[in-house]
Amino acid sequence: MTNTAPHENSPFVRFNGTVWPTPGGQLRHLEDVLRHGRKDYEFDMQERLLAASAINAYIELVWQTQKRRNEICQSIRCYQR
Repeated sequence: MTNTAPHENSPFVRFNGTVWPTPGGQLRHLEDVLRHGRKDYEFDMQERLLAASAINAYIELVWQTQKRRNEICQSIRCYQR
């Protein structure tokens, strides 16, 4: 397993050659804006990429085996501490 610590303030972590969004401030802010933001709010490219990444991560986790899901989640959690 090759893990790379995320860059400071990055909403992503690398794991075995893949990049995963980390739960945290930026993702929570994006979720709040998507749910409760003004209708005329315009998303910048960074917010769009983060949203696309979170959706893709969900899709990938659903298709992975339980063992692989556990490895990915464990790797992400280790950088949240």
